[in-house]
Amino acid sequence: NNNSNNSNNNNNNINTNTNINSAMSSIPPRFKMLKMTEPMSPCAEARWNALDPDLARALIQIFRDELTSYQRLLDAVHRTVKSVTNTIKGFEPVTDIVAEVVSCLSQGLVPRQWRCLGLELAGDSINTWLMDFTIRLEFFYEWAVEGPPVSMPLGVLSRPRSYLTMIQQIFAERLKKTVGHIDFELVILNEDEEEVLSQENLKALDPKAMENTALAMHGGDTVSLMSALKQGCLISGVLIQGASWDRETAQLVDPDPGQIYSIMPLMWLRAIVVGERGEGEGGREGGGGGMG
Repeated sequence: NNNSNNSNNNNNNINTNTNINSAMSSIPPRFKMLKMTEPMSPCAEARWNALDPDLARALIQIFRDELTSYQRLLDAVHRTVKSVTNTIKGFEPVTDIVAEVVSCLSQGLVPRQWRCLGLELAGDSINTWLMDFTIRLEFFYEWAVEGPPVSMPLGVLSRPRSYLTMIQQIFAERLKKTVGHIDFELVILNEDEEEVLSQENLKALDPKAMENTALAMHGGDTVSLMSALKQGCLISGVLIQGASWDRETAQLVDPDPGQIYSIMPLMWLRAIVVGERGEGEGGREGGGGGMG
């Protein structure tokens, strides 16, 4: 019996150590500062130079704010890992924080102190959480090198409302209105992000190509990519639960059996003056609605 108990304890210890080692080895590295100083690709630089100066300045501020949030969490994670490593090696005493982190990681859970830093990452599982964290950091690495994305994935941002408010402010100044008089008209496009803005397409997407790239709306109307961005912004990566989007009818429908989440097509948030709808360069849009 004693041998059996010892064997079970050894197996539990092995599983615990495996979980901890797996989690700690998956933690993303600190920001790669050298990568952030790499030159932009020619098309990305052309897109950046074509941006409205006010919008460019605002996007820089959004980037800095987001980077600060993610850097804070990344630093906290690395400090904790260092403490755990030093404790395991006997260089530091076992504190309540270290004990909680080790307990969570051994169970495949996210430590509470990592979840309390204002960033809502996907999943309770530490593996899912770290995967989401890594994907988001890679997004900001790409932004640092290639400039802001053509389509903004709101779910990646720690402050998505700040981004939308910034867009409202830009158009309020441009249209000489107060922010309260600027609304968003939501236009759900027919294309997925990958169809229009894949990494391969972005390599050749200079301002001229953006003028020649048509975005289709329900009902047959189109608007050029450049025109859409001059009138508002594109957002992507929006997931919905318990429904899916039918492009033929431009309506939400029941999801396929077993489908929990579905991703929406590209969305165009067209900045409008409150009370004025469907009068932009793309004509009267289908699949639209006010954001409020």
